[in-house]
Amino acid sequence: MYWTPLSAGLENRINMMAALPFMLLMYSTWMLAGTLLLRGGRPVLVATTAFAVLASGNAVQLLDQQRAWQRSAELQSEVLAVLREIDRPAAGSTVYVFGMMATVAPRLPVFADTWDLNSAVRLAFQDESLRGYPVFDGARLICRANSLEPASLPGLHSDMAIPQVGLSPRSDGPYYGPDDESPYGLIVFVDVPTGRAEVVQDRQACVVALRTFVPGQFDRAHS
Repeated sequence: MYWTPLSAGLENRINMMAALPFMLLMYSTWMLAGTLLLRGGRPVLVATTAFAVLASGNAVQLLDQQRAWQRSAELQSEVLAVLREIDRPAAGSTVYVFGMMATVAPRLPVFADTWDLNSAVRLAFQDESLRGYPVFDGARLICRANSLEPASLPGLHSDMAIPQVGLSPRSDGPYYGPDDESPYGLIVFVDVPTGRAEVVQDRQACVVALRTFVPGQFDRAHS
């Protein structure tokens, strides 16, 4: 289930809705405690001091999280910069991106799934006919006689290779199956660390390219 309060990374974004009410609740609790414990004393001072201590601790955690999100944005920008430097893919091409990190912290992605990179590739080239897949450790790409099959592409939200579902990132969502094989000549391999790009023209070139393009790091502890 997405958007749950105790999840890490993207899925806890719903906590933004509860932030202000939670702060008011905590302050009210300390005010009540100060009133009960210090009758005739200074409950406001007690509540304010306790709240300041709590806020300081949360601020430290917030800064740590902010740095992680900033790192994610920087790595995303690096990937997009590499994509914009390669020759424009032919319409209908599938771009396989190698060598990038999937995440920077638990469930905090760079481009960690098929659907987010898919959209990034389309936006980078302003071409909705393109597809973009990240290739991480454990991926299984099969060089067929006339096409490349993405048999398995691990991602942050598990392996999205579910042929029986029959949906495609071309229009319906993150899933792909055998119908999403890409014909040679319309396959582009991109290596993020070096900026190298290659249009895969035939099966032999596909086999050789899969030996030289290295999948990106996918930390299972972050999934």
